[in-house]
Parts: sequence; C-alpha cells; structure tokens
Amino acid sequence: MNNPDRAQNNVLRGKWKLLERLVEGNEDTLPDTAEADKIQRKREYEAFNRKLGELKFGKYAFFLNYGYVQNDNPSFAKVTPRESDFDANSRRLVYEVIGDCPLDDLDVVDVSCGRGAVSIAVQGHFRPKSYLGIDLSSEAIAFCRGHRQMPNFQFEEGDAESLQLANESRDVVINIESSHNYPRIGKFFHECFRVLRPGGWFLYTDLLAPSAFDRHTQLLQAIGFTKTRDADITSNVLLACDETAERRMAVYTDSAERSYMADFLAAPGSETYHAMEQGLLCYRLFTFRKITHNS
Repeated sequence: MNNPDRAQNNVLRGKWKLLERLVEGNEDTLPDTAEADKIQRKREYEAFNRKLGELKFGKYAFFLNYGYVQNDNPSFAKVTPRESDFDANSRRLVYEVIGDCPLDDLDVVDVSCGRGAVSIAVQGHFRPKSYLGIDLSSEAIAFCRGHRQMPNFQFEEGDAESLQLANESRDVVINIESSHNYPRIGKFFHECFRVLRPGGWFLYTDLLAPSAFDRHTQLLQAIGFTKTRDADITSNVLLACDETAERRMAVYTDSAERSYMADFLAAPGSETYHAMEQGLLCYRLFTFRKITHNS
C-alpha cells in the first residue's frame, strides 16, 4: 500500500536536493546517470500529482508556478487576469511569458504542461490553431485530459528531451518553470529548435543559478536562436510568493497540507524563497526566435 507521507517526503527531498544542485551552479547530469535521474524525477512528480488528488482542493490545483506581481520592471503582457481569479498571480506569470507573441492561428506546444495551467490561460484570451501539452508525468496528463477537454487542445505523455514531433511542425514552444528538472538541458534546447518553424518563438522562464542562465543563453544562441527578450523577474516572483502566503495558502486549513504546499510553492520562509532573496537563485524570462534568412 502506498504511504502518502512517504510520497510527500520523497517529493520534497527530491526538490531540496535539486535546489542544492542549482544553487551550486551545477544543474547538469552526467550521461551515465541522466536516465536514472529522469526516472526518479518522474516518480517524484507522479507521487506529487497523486498527493494533490488526495487534497481537498487538489482538483482545483491547475496553476502551480510561483506567480508574478507587477512592480517597476517593464511588463510585456497583453492580458491582465481578473483580481477575483484565485490564481491571478500565476496567470500573470503565464501572460508575462507569452508577452507580445501572437498565438492566434499558430500551432503551440507547451512542454512540461503540468496540470494544464497554460492551456487555461491560452484558452481564455487566445485562439491558437492547435495546442499540445506534453508532460513526463502520466498522472498530470490524466488530470489534464479529465479536466481540460476542448476542441484543438490535446495532452500527451512525453519527454522534453525527445519530443515526438515532426521537424518544423510548431510555431511556438512554451516552457515554464520546468527546465531545471531536465538532466540533459542541451537536448531539450536542440529539440525546441528542431520542431519550430522558421520565425518560430521559444517562450522560456525558470528559476536557476545566475551562472546557469549564462550557459543556457550561450547554448541557445550557438544552436541558432536569436534572443529578443531577457528579463530578471526575481523581484516580481518574490512579491507573488509573499501574496501566496496570504491568499493561496489560506485554502489549506489542514496543517500537513499547508506545510506540503508551502514548500512546493516557495512561500516565505521556505528554502527556495530564501535562495531567491539571497541572490543564489534568480528567476529569468526569455523570448528566443528561430530567425532564418527566409523568416
């Protein structure tokens, strides 16, 4: 029989181990351990999604990113969520990532789609030709298929480092707060370039050590991408985490549930929040284009 507490501890232990690796600036995994690392991360997120399903408000847990609150930093979002939306700050992060990318009539793939947050944000304000959400977790995909049934929107289990998509078959690749989980990040970046059509958009954001972002940017540009936006939004994310403690966490009245979600959502006092405050980790947002002579 599965032990919920053990599953919870395994997820958090894996998250803290990953956090330590990121802070040290060593997010890469050696080739001989990459597959084992991926299998372990899959197990952890399968357990996490099962745990969410057991929580009272788990069926409403679509948006799991850290969120975004506007301050003096420039904003490129063309959509503003309603203040009454329960996950308004997490929706803002998605819209900020999309920025001025024209999703209408385009083929969009959301890599590491989780529980369908981007699909909700996109459906409400954009009209893509198609949307495909891909995630390594079968539990997450089952959740999306059970709660997000819409025309031209599909969800498939898949590996970010080996996308089962044809060359130049998509216009937009979205990747939010997930790439730190990939043991071979270079393979993912190459896959993004391969599946994008000329002129395509790679909309990318994550939480990493500053040095890791420098390496990622250099690699993406070496692959052939052109960087058109690079924004440090750590301060915006911290503001959102502050509000998370007052707003989102309020729905979890059970002490065990509150502790579990506080750690996962980087609420104030958590290790992740502290690492962002100290500058050990930063949250950056990018737009890259696959610009060719014909695009």
